[in-house]
Amino acid sequence: MDVLQWDARPPAAAMDGGAVNDETRLAAEWRAVIEGTPAQVRRAVSVQVQGQAASLVERYLDYIDRDPATAVFIAEAPPRENTSQRLHGWLVGLFSEDVAAVDEHIQAQRDIGEVLARMNYPIRSVMRGGRRLKAWILAGLEQHALDTRAMLTAAAYVSNVIDMSLELRSSVYLRDVTAQTRIDEAYRMHALGQNLAMERERQRAALMEWGHGVLAELHRAPEAPLPPLRQSEFGLWLRHKASPLFEGDQSLAVMASAVERIDDEVLPQLEAAVREGGATGAPVGRLRHELDTIKFNLAELFERHIEVEHGRDPLTRLLSRRFLPSVLTREIAMQRRHGQASFAMLLIDLDHFKQINDRHGHDAGDLVLQQAATTISGHVRPSDFVFRYGGEEFAVLLVESDASVALRVAEKVRERLADTDVALAGGQAVRVTASMGVAVFDGLADYQVLLKRADEALYRAKSEGRNRVVLA
Repeated sequence: MDVLQWDARPPAAAMDGGAVNDETRLAAEWRAVIEGTPAQVRRAVSVQVQGQAASLVERYLDYIDRDPATAVFIAEAPPRENTSQRLHGWLVGLFSEDVAAVDEHIQAQRDIGEVLARMNYPIRSVMRGGRRLKAWILAGLEQHALDTRAMLTAAAYVSNVIDMSLELRSSVYLRDVTAQTRIDEAYRMHALGQNLAMERERQRAALMEWGHGVLAELHRAPEAPLPPLRQSEFGLWLRHKASPLFEGDQSLAVMASAVERIDDEVLPQLEAAVREGGATGAPVGRLRHELDTIKFNLAELFERHIEVEHGRDPLTRLLSRRFLPSVLTREIAMQRRHGQASFAMLLIDLDHFKQINDRHGHDAGDLVLQQAATTISGHVRPSDFVFRYGGEEFAVLLVESDASVALRVAEKVRERLADTDVALAGGQAVRVTASMGVAVFDGLADYQVLLKRADEALYRAKSEGRNRVVLA
């Protein structure tokens, strides 16, 4: 048997009730590749890599240098020297002819994966670098007197060994990154559970205190530089606490830019005006403008999160849409792992909702949304999930439900919505109907497929006259 035909099945000893430990399986496959490759081919590759290792390492590091996402990790001398030594040892050891060293190589890849995860090194760059190394090694093999068959075997050998090395490294990397992501999210949810209203007032006060302090310093015409906002209590909070707490919120970027403009432009203008005895009106006016920008975005930032209450929509008290992917992913995993009953997705759109807002005002529209949320929640099981999906849209995940159950629930909700009067101010009342699309999970792991099918069914319900349920 040669490497072009090696059997990837692990030995019987690696089997445990039908489950195979990934690392045990990989070790078995790695040994099979080595043992299935003729000794002369392995020797040729080993000699080539040892002789080329220093050059390969330098080319690899130069390649990293050209990528801004990775250059930062080896920009300074000690990290670069350490990386160079580790890469050299890794390459030489990787293509050792010693089959017994496989376990050592496995452990080395595990260790590297853990380090890369702690560094938050881009995994795409790891895979890209491996691809380049393969190409360089194979190009170097052309100088050896190998016939066509041996060259093909050498190419397969090099590709398999590097690919398995990167596979294990990436697996450990993703495992650790996933674990850290869970910890980060838990911390974020813990932070969101704190008293955000109190934190908002604390940061607002810190910002005002800094502003008053700067203006007071100006009146004393100080010779020392004015205190930068980025080093104030507010600036430190914005950089170190607000970022993980409100990750991805656009207001963070707006405030950070305003802080940068204040420190890098406005304060130097104020200092120059004081030194030269000039007018400070214009830079003070700009300072106040930038501070107003920060205050506004600070208020908006907390307003968007202060009512969320661990993922609740502030108006309807339903689950926030942002948790829908997590719930769907978990339900799909449970269904596929345990083979339990399927589940169904309902997308519900209130008919002609814009007319209610236009005719009765947005307060009336809010009442209709709240009543609809109450009606929907009241006609599904406690084990089901109800989300505010959009403006006048709702999503319901019915656990362990087939098409007949989903249609029955959807019809019950539709009928109750159509029969319910929503009392408005001034003694008025309105009724609202709903169009619904229903899709049952069909085994595909991509939850977007399920949502798309439900959305297409909803579109059909609306196009066919509204106030109806359509099954995908």
